[in-house]
Amino acid sequence: MPSLIPVLILLCSRTLEAFYGIISDCDEVFNYWEPLNLLTRLFGKQTWEYSPEYAIRSYAYLLSFTIFNKPLRIIAALVPSVQIPPYLQFYLVRLAIALSTASAEIHLANTLAYVSPDVSNWFLILQAVNPGMSHASISLLPSSFGMIFTLLATASIVNYLKYDRFILKIQNNINEKLRSLIKTKAPEYDESLKLLNHMYTESMIARKRHFTMAILFFVVGGLVGWPFCFALVVPFGLYVSFALISRRSYSQLLTFGALGFAAILFISIVILQIDTLFYRETTFVPLNIVLYNVLHSDEKTGPNIFGTEPLTYYVHNLLLNFNLVLPLAVLGLLSPVAFEKFNLKQIKTVQTPIILWCAIFFSQPHKEERFLYPIYPLVTLSASFFISQITQIFGKTYFFARAYTFLCKIVLFATIFSVSVLRIVSLVSNYSSPLTVFRYLPASNTDVPENVCIGREWYHYPSSFFLHPNQRLRFVESGFRGMLPGDFVEPTSNSWAALFNATSTKRQGFNNENRYNPDLVIPLSECDYYIDLDMPVNPEMGEIQVFEKAKTAEDWELLVCDKFLDTENSYGIDKILYIPDREITIITERLDSLYNRAQGHPHVQKLLSWVQKRYILISSLLGSKYETLKQHPYAQKIFNHQVVVSLQSLAGQLKHWIIKNASELEIPQPVIEFFTNGQLQYHQLCLAKHK
Repeated sequence: MPSLIPVLILLCSRTLEAFYGIISDCDEVFNYWEPLNLLTRLFGKQTWEYSPEYAIRSYAYLLSFTIFNKPLRIIAALVPSVQIPPYLQFYLVRLAIALSTASAEIHLANTLAYVSPDVSNWFLILQAVNPGMSHASISLLPSSFGMIFTLLATASIVNYLKYDRFILKIQNNINEKLRSLIKTKAPEYDESLKLLNHMYTESMIARKRHFTMAILFFVVGGLVGWPFCFALVVPFGLYVSFALISRRSYSQLLTFGALGFAAILFISIVILQIDTLFYRETTFVPLNIVLYNVLHSDEKTGPNIFGTEPLTYYVHNLLLNFNLVLPLAVLGLLSPVAFEKFNLKQIKTVQTPIILWCAIFFSQPHKEERFLYPIYPLVTLSASFFISQITQIFGKTYFFARAYTFLCKIVLFATIFSVSVLRIVSLVSNYSSPLTVFRYLPASNTDVPENVCIGREWYHYPSSFFLHPNQRLRFVESGFRGMLPGDFVEPTSNSWAALFNATSTKRQGFNNENRYNPDLVIPLSECDYYIDLDMPVNPEMGEIQVFEKAKTAEDWELLVCDKFLDTENSYGIDKILYIPDREITIITERLDSLYNRAQGHPHVQKLLSWVQKRYILISSLLGSKYETLKQHPYAQKIFNHQVVVSLQSLAGQLKHWIIKNASELEIPQPVIEFFTNGQLQYHQLCLAKHK
């Protein structure tokens, strides 16, 4: 079992992330939150992926997230005076995803305690403060769903490897026992041999159970979630196959193969039936996804038309999300990490999916951060293996070894924790305004339709869960020339039949080539509310100016604004990490205030007098150096009873030292500028009402 403190840190972290975390990808909103809003509130934006003509998104995946709708409706019916905000369901779903992720993480940590309690604790701590996990653990994305089931599958793999090791040891013990008993008495009457046989049988059953669970988790994550997650099972499948073949256990290999095939067949049938109901034609979405992304991809269709990135994109992304954990994970992959109960081959079986996944996705021109979500916990696990090894390299016998272990743990924890938390706070502080501003949309007691319009910031839309029942999202001209989402046909009644009719309707105007459709935008004059940044527009691109710094167009009433980072004009370390200048100032001022209040206290005066006497005694022993030492600024502070250290002064001295010694240290000028001259620029994301 992992320690209680890492578990509590993880649970607190996941809960806070559910309510304060950002939405990092517009694909999450338009391809998952919007269809979920349709399933629960009967309206939403529809992307071309949900058109029956293409059908590369599954409704089977979303069904489990609709469970919160019924309780909220019951509460609203029983207590009509209580106004339940529409976004409550959004946060409940997020919380459910976050706690599901945390449960899977804790389950894996419990399993890792067999390998090493140290690995288990480090895994939970690193997961809790990981900036990448701060949004991967709350996302309604199939890659996040696949990540959760990868966690569960990895726990089953570790258990499988554990029992596989037990079985080999028990087999060796049985063989030795048989050799020793064969000459003395009949083996069938030996009680210890019976016990070994019983242990062998139970271990075989347990190993089979954990194999079944591992395959089942991979199948659910791959078929219900994201088909590409099947790549993660390959190293485990090869390990099992080679191990059983080398032991000539062909019957077990066939049994395991049959179990895997049965799991795939059963879940495929369920998914096929559900999506066929929604699309009203035989549709197997996982196959459609693979066909679209791999086999049918060309210059006009496929993922590459939405943009390509260089190889460094993922490296940069991983460094931002994992900081020091990433090089530690790489070292864990490259070094011969092994434990007493978990050998090198077993460790590499767990780590190899990282290499395979990176080989697949690093080679693809189209790159997205969410594509790496399934291996985020495995990266953390690899780092945990390595940290556990390097902190225990000298053992725990001698004082030096214990001191080394303690210092290593403190330095690693403090560095990773501080950098990671500052990164998470930076993300929330700089990019959470869409979630804030949309909560201020006024509710209306009428059924009169209202158009909530958005222009350039359409891809930051937090979903229709922030709209009231009579409000609908509309797009206005923004200069964007790609394929915008349309609208689902709204069901005529709250019934499954009406819903199936709506989702199976083929609407005109969709295409899979990212071609612009002007029919999906409306004039600004038809908007009741408008949301945009207060930044200059480009009239030639058709962009509309409603907000300009502190000014709002005459026929619009400003309701609320919130800061949003100007990524193009912000630079330096401040753009990446939250630098707590204000907090440092407050702490310094309070320390000064505390000192001023305490300075006249008798006990404080007595303590400072004691320090002064000791200083004089030490200085007198120095002889001729006394006068020189006495003139030192810190000595003067002691003599004058001034012992408060300014944090701002220390920071200024550090910055001055870096600049002064940069040439001697041969630090490149861009690096110096990055760390010493960072600057943040903000726009305001504003909501206005048409007068």
